[in-house]
Amino acid sequence: ACPCEGRERESIFLDTCLRRYDGIKKGPPKNSLFLIFERRKKMKKSRQLKDLSLVLAIAFVFGMTAGCGGGGSKQIKLVYTSENVGPFSGGKTGQEIIVNKFRDTRSEKHIAEARTMGGGPFYTVTVEASNDISEWVTNALATELRKAGYNVTRGEGTSNSGKFIINGSLDLLYSPAPTLQGLNADIGITIQIVKNHEIILNSPYNGKGKILPMFMVKPNYVELFDRMLQDLMKRMVPQIITAINQAP
Repeated sequence: ACPCEGRERESIFLDTCLRRYDGIKKGPPKNSLFLIFERRKKMKKSRQLKDLSLVLAIAFVFGMTAGCGGGGSKQIKLVYTSENVGPFSGGKTGQEIIVNKFRDTRSEKHIAEARTMGGGPFYTVTVEASNDISEWVTNALATELRKAGYNVTRGEGTSNSGKFIINGSLDLLYSPAPTLQGLNADIGITIQIVKNHEIILNSPYNGKGKILPMFMVKPNYVELFDRMLQDLMKRMVPQIITAINQAP
């Protein structure tokens, strides 16, 4: 056999191997059905991600604008769901307590800021309470003390040297404009308990309310402030009971 024939066969074999290796590195040809299928998969996934982003953006915008009206102010009636709180233990059954109406010392009288959009950029509207906020807070405290076993009487500036007198001031109640983290609200009050002209307790208390973004399709400020007041009572009432029990 001619030696050149062996060299020719070897050259053909090496050339075939190189072409196969080059095909593995480069992948299938550009006009192959495989590449077309892969491109379609990527395009479909990209469209799905864009659609999801659009849905989330619309939900957030609608959440901030729903129920806010076209500007000015929005009024809501504050409620308190006592069934979600207490009853707290340790109260002396029949012990007489007078709870005076809290003074409203807030610098800002509206309770929240909401965002709305009127055919253009977002702007802020205020949220106000249609009912008496001081009465709302005072009644919640009186309710929880009654549930704890006390004989509670409501008053306004009442003094009686032989009974426990609870006075309070409403220092803060506010919810800033909603964000991607949801709705938040804060309340701050100061409580003073007096008996026989002696101060038994004088302390500030705070409560917080929160609604997560998933519940913001229609922002519910009534529920937000209800949760906030419940949180305040859970923090405050046990300490009031302890202070009364330890009083001489």
